[in-house]
Amino acid sequence: MSKRSSSPAASGSPAFVPLPGVPSWVGGIVDMPDHYHGLNWSSAVMPNNFLFFVRQGPHEMMPMSVTFSVHHRYELVVAYAGEGRVCVEDRIYALQPGTALLLRPGEFHHYFGFSAERFAWLFFTFDLAEDSGLTEAAGVPRHLEMTDLALISETGRSWVAGQRSGRAVFEMGLRMGRLLEAMAERANVEPLAEPAGDEREACTMLRTLAHFVDRRMDQALRIGDLADHLGISESNLRKLFRERFGVSLGSYLRRSRLTRSVQLIHRTDMSVSEVARLCGFESIFSFSQAFRRAIGMPPSAYRRHLAEGRPPIIPGTVPEADEVPDFSE
Repeated sequence: MSKRSSSPAASGSPAFVPLPGVPSWVGGIVDMPDHYHGLNWSSAVMPNNFLFFVRQGPHEMMPMSVTFSVHHRYELVVAYAGEGRVCVEDRIYALQPGTALLLRPGEFHHYFGFSAERFAWLFFTFDLAEDSGLTEAAGVPRHLEMTDLALISETGRSWVAGQRSGRAVFEMGLRMGRLLEAMAERANVEPLAEPAGDEREACTMLRTLAHFVDRRMDQALRIGDLADHLGISESNLRKLFRERFGVSLGSYLRRSRLTRSVQLIHRTDMSVSEVARLCGFESIFSFSQAFRRAIGMPPSAYRRHLAEGRPPIIPGTVPEADEVPDFSE
């Protein structure tokens, strides 16, 4: 009796596919004297703790956008539709469809002068373990190319589809990292040579105030302290601020403190009392009251809200609490 074949095909195993040969590049690899120190990917740009949100109308950007003039995350804004202007430190740029701006943590910025036409600006905020060579790409708007827009679209579709597995998140971060690295090679948008005098004055005032408040957030700042820093009277400062930004200076201070408190609760394990102190509140009671009015829940409940994987809530986008929207909204 003949012996039954035990080949892989007969046993149901995958058939063996012979390789066509040794690739030519294999012969080009030379041995290294040190087999313990190879290439390291740590210098690559790899965003972490990232999220997307969209602003689909000028009313979503103003007037409370002054609250976010200094923050402690990287921010990438991509203009898809609608025009606007942005102050970045002491420069003013026009942002038009097809341009993008990367901002470093602590870099002053203020968006204003939006067009009334169809509007859609995409925001991508994230953390980095280190700067990773983003210095050249940051602080100046860039003209995007089609390959850049394709990377954003592919990542955006994954985000909207709710892909949240470890591999999916890694691949989204990897694609956006490639985009951020490529931006350093894209053409700059030149700053406006002669912006209107009132625009420059408004940006200078807000930049000075924003940095002053950011450096002294743990102090119980008063409007008189800001007026002294600018060298003008308190009444004049109140009047100018409201005329230029559409909100009261007191509201700006309060929202700035609350925005910082949200960041600390989200990103640290500090106690509520420590967060209150670092954000300039005189008591945990006054902090909890202000936090509840702005967010809709006390600080401890908000920490549980985040721990359950729910979206962050941003104080200042509207008079009451407003959830961060994603592409599907």
